[in-house]
Amino acid sequence: MSVNQPLRDRLAATKIVWQFVSAAPLPVLTQAILRLLNAFRPAVSTVIMAAFVNALIAGQNVLIWAVALALVTLIELLTDMANQPISEWIEATAARRVHKSVLAKIASAPLIRFHDPSFHDSVTRASQDLPVRITRWFESFMTFVNMAAAIAALIVAILALGGGPIVAGVVLANSLLGIVIQRYMTRIDVEQARNATRPRRIAEAWADLLANRKATSEVRLFRAQDWIHRNWFAAYQQCAHLDRAAAASRARLGLIGSVFSVIAYAIVALVSLFVANQAGPAQAAGVFVGLLMTAQAMQGYLNAIVWAIGRLSQDSSLIGDLTDFFSRSTGEETAPRTDRLDSQPVGIELENVHFRYPAAQCDVLRGVTANIAPNEVIALVGPNGAGKSTLSALILNFFRASEGSVAFNGKRDADGPQGSAVLQDFTRYALSVRDNVGFGDLARIEQDSVLQRALTRAGSSLGDDLDTSLGPEFGGRDLSGGEWLRVAIARGVLPESGLLVMDEPTAAIDPVAEVDIVNRLLSHCRDGDGRTTVVVSHRLGVSRFADRIIVMDQGRICEQGSHRELLAAGGLYASMWQAQSSWYSESDTDQR
Repeated sequence: MSVNQPLRDRLAATKIVWQFVSAAPLPVLTQAILRLLNAFRPAVSTVIMAAFVNALIAGQNVLIWAVALALVTLIELLTDMANQPISEWIEATAARRVHKSVLAKIASAPLIRFHDPSFHDSVTRASQDLPVRITRWFESFMTFVNMAAAIAALIVAILALGGGPIVAGVVLANSLLGIVIQRYMTRIDVEQARNATRPRRIAEAWADLLANRKATSEVRLFRAQDWIHRNWFAAYQQCAHLDRAAAASRARLGLIGSVFSVIAYAIVALVSLFVANQAGPAQAAGVFVGLLMTAQAMQGYLNAIVWAIGRLSQDSSLIGDLTDFFSRSTGEETAPRTDRLDSQPVGIELENVHFRYPAAQCDVLRGVTANIAPNEVIALVGPNGAGKSTLSALILNFFRASEGSVAFNGKRDADGPQGSAVLQDFTRYALSVRDNVGFGDLARIEQDSVLQRALTRAGSSLGDDLDTSLGPEFGGRDLSGGEWLRVAIARGVLPESGLLVMDEPTAAIDPVAEVDIVNRLLSHCRDGDGRTTVVVSHRLGVSRFADRIIVMDQGRICEQGSHRELLAAGGLYASMWQAQSSWYSESDTDQR
C-alpha cells in the first residue's frame, strides 16, 4: 500500500458517503448543530460541579449550583433524545440510496463482469456491508467533530480550574499512543474484512444448497446433506480463523493501551491533588473533583476520538475499495435499453474473433471468422465445451471480443443486445404468465392478443391464463419443466427483433420433442417473422432445418455447410450424426 493510499481512501470515502447522506440535508444539519451544542456540556458540567462541591462544603448557594447542574443534564437528555430519531432518519435514507445505486450499477454492468469473481466480491461488499459502513462512517465523523469540540472546551476548563498544561499534556500524550495503537488495529480489521469476503461467499453458497428449493430434491436424493454441511463448516471455519486471529491481535494491542492508560490516570490524580492543595482550603475539594472529572471526561472523549479515527480509517479503506464500483466508469457500462430492437433482419460478420473470460488461462474462442446473412437460419453445433454458447453471446453482443471484431449490419462496436434469445438457463419468474412472457417486450405487456400469439407459437396452452401467478414460492401455479420451457420460448419470440438466438433451451427435453419445438419456431421465423436465426445445440436433429450448419470444436470453426454436404465430407459432423442418428427418423423432415 502506498503512503498516499489512506488519504486517497478517505477522500474517496468522503465523496461516496456524502453522495448518500446528502439526500437528507435537513436532518444532517440538525444533528450537526445538536452535537456541537452537546459538545460543550462536559466542560460546563465540570466547572459547575467544582463550584457545587465548594458551595456544599461552605453551605452557600447550593441550590443555585444544583439547579445549574440539573439544567445541563436536562439539555443533554433532550439533545440525546432528538439525535436518536434523526440518526435513524439519516441511516434509512442513506441505506435506501445505497441499495438503489448498487442495483443501478449491477443493472448497467457489462455481462462479462459477472464472470469475474472479484466483481461478485465487490457486489457482496456493496450490497451487504456498504449501507452499514456508510452510516457508521458518518456517525464516526460526527463523533469526531463532537469530541474535538468537547476536548477543546475541556482544555479551557482545566486551565480555568488551575490544572495548567501538565494535566492536559499527560492525557493528550496517552491519547496519542491510543491513536497509534488504533491505527494498527485498523490495518488488522481492514485486512480481515478483505480476506474474509471470498470465504464468506463460499460458505453462503454451501448454505444455499441446503435451503434452495431447486437443489433440495437432488441433495436429499443423494443424501448429500452431511457432506454439504461439512463443506459449509469448513468455509465457516476459515472465516472464524480469520476472525480469531484478528481478535487476538486486537486484544494484545488493547492490553498495551490499557496499561499506559492506568499509568497516565495515576499521574493525573497526583497532579490534581497537588494543584488542589495549592488552591487553598476553601477551593481544594472543588478543584480536585473538577480536575479529576475533567481529566476523566477528556480521557474518555480522547478515547472516543481515537475510536472514531480508527473507524473512519477502517471504513474509509473498505468504502474506498468500492470507488471503482461506484465512481469510476469502465467505459463499458450498458445503460438499460429503452428503444425497440431493430426489426430488420440482422447480418453478422465475425472477423478473427478471440475471446477469453476474466481470470481464464486461455482463449475460449480462437480466430473465429464467419458471415451470417440477413434472414439466414444457422445451426451452430459441436461437442460440449466447443465454445458455442460463448460465440452465441458475442452474436447477441453480450460480450466484446478480446481480439478481432463483430459487426452487425456492417456496424462495429454496437451498443446493447442486438436481438432476442431463448437461453438454456432461462429464468422462472415467480410472477404472472403475463409478466413472464411480457418481459420480452415490455411495451406490449398489456396486449393480450400479442402475448397469446407468442404462447401459441411456443406450443403453450397458457394463453387464456395470462394473469395466473406462476411458481410455488408465493402460492402460484407450478409448471412442469416443459411448460416452463414453452413460457421462456414465448418470451424470447415476443420481441419483433431482427435476430433470434436459441442457445440450447431444449437441452433438458427429449430429442424428438426438441425437433418438434424448433421446427415450429423456425417455420414462423421463415414464413412470418423474417428474422435471422441462430440455433445452438450439441444435438444434431435440429440442424437439418437450417440453411447452413456451422460446426465448432475447441473454440474454432472446423466445418460449414448443409446437412448433406457435411455428411458427405465425413468430418466431425458426420461422426456426431452417426452417433446420434438413432434418435431421429429420416422421414421426420427433409434433409437439406
